[in-house]
Amino acid sequence: MRKLIFDQTFGAVFFLGAYLFGMSLLEGKSVKESAENVKSKFWYGLKCNWLLWPAANLVNFGLVPVKFQVLYYNFISMFWNMFLSYIQNTPAAGSKSESKVAAKTPAQK
Repeated sequence: MRKLIFDQTFGAVFFLGAYLFGMSLLEGKSVKESAENVKSKFWYGLKCNWLLWPAANLVNFGLVPVKFQVLYYNFISMFWNMFLSYIQNTPAAGSKSESKVAAKTPAQK
């Protein structure tokens, strides 16, 4: 239980922030834009993380047979990674990138 609490307080905070910031940099955004990306999407991602992973871990360690625990965890992780990709590539409400997308005419899209 202590490991789960540590993971969800420190690990999730660090790795989600690093993911959002690092992916923005890899997309060619500036450090300032990357920091804004983290600021606009971090809490939403962290709340979703807190909804998913504690429940997934309880199921994994409480109900899933030991020989299938890695498979179960990888299956849940696949969907979590798709979700992270989705929030990274969706403009946050009120963000500059959302305005740029909305400002384009249909011919520019």
